[in-house]
Amino acid sequence: MHGRAVDWRDAIDTDVSAFDSPADVGFDTDPVASGIVPLRGQIQGQGDALLVNPEQNNSFRALARARAMGADVSFVGATTARGPRYVIDGLTPEQQQLIVSQLHLQAERGSAAGSAPVTSRIGLFRPWSSMDEGWTRWVMERFEIPFVSMRKEHFQVVDLRDDFDVIMFASESQRSVVNGTPAGRTRPEYAGGIGEEGLQKLDAFVRAGGTVVALNGSCGFLIDALKLPVKNA
Repeated sequence: MHGRAVDWRDAIDTDVSAFDSPADVGFDTDPVASGIVPLRGQIQGQGDALLVNPEQNNSFRALARARAMGADVSFVGATTARGPRYVIDGLTPEQQQLIVSQLHLQAERGSAAGSAPVTSRIGLFRPWSSMDEGWTRWVMERFEIPFVSMRKEHFQVVDLRDDFDVIMFASESQRSVVNGTPAGRTRPEYAGGIGEEGLQKLDAFVRAGGTVVALNGSCGFLIDALKLPVKNA
């Protein structure tokens, strides 16, 4: 199946297909790619809350858009008859339909009762030189997930839990995170990492109920740094 190819010069400031991740024209300059369109978004069932399935990637964009509209987001686990669902409460029927239509979601209406609130104060550690952090940041931005780019200075605060619920590390080495670039090899403001004191702050953050998400290379050194009772299998 082929679709109608779009000339990027005619739609450079327009998100041609709101359901896909690339902004602006995205893949629609190609007639084959523009013909790949998901099923039309629809909502079934009755209730005040909107329930979206985490198996659909665009559900996470829906959560971000709903929160920007002032809605509350929570989570119901696999004990429900439907399986796990994110629950969006506080949108009008028109707002629900707008999100579902734009993102081509297959969603349901239901009750928000008995669900666990989802927090969103996310920090993504950003060394001064990291390709993987850049790609991770791009994914977060494309899925419209709000976050703070954390520099080493963020780890100088008294209590990280005052500002964050989740701290993410892209695939980084211990040297990149803890030591950073040695002084003398770069400008002073770009030298160094979070240091041993930063690791202690991170340990206190976890012990106070915070969540650390480590991707790929960061897992190994954080297992040791936080003295976690797990090993690399």
